[in-house]
Amino acid sequence: MSFLTFFSAAGQDYTGGSYTATFLAGQTTASVSVPIINDTTAELTEDFTAVLTIPATAASQGITKGAAATATINITDEDTVEVVFNPTQYSVNEGDGVVTLTLNADKPASFEYTVEVLTQDGTATGK
Repeated sequence: MSFLTFFSAAGQDYTGGSYTATFLAGQTTASVSVPIINDTTAELTEDFTAVLTIPATAASQGITKGAAATATINITDEDTVEVVFNPTQYSVNEGDGVVTLTLNADKPASFEYTVEVLTQDGTATGK
């Protein structure tokens, strides 16, 4: 048996802990499954590290870890943030000097971001 231990903040993006991989007699491949936690917050790509450790019982049988004893896991976020005008229709008097447009995002993000609002020339029409 060998164990994988995670040294990053767990509980938000993956389930941390120790996971056991068992190599049956004659096998050269084993695997462990680490649960990834799906959320609804837009996030940047996040990384965590898995570290291979050899328990004393396996070490006493001549099992050692090789040079590739760590793995980096990149969690790519699939959540997108949709930004819209709310409302989409405004009325303003010329004398007001300014119109304030309100934007809404459909979900929070774990990072700061900027959007641009562009005006379109030639769209002012008389009614």
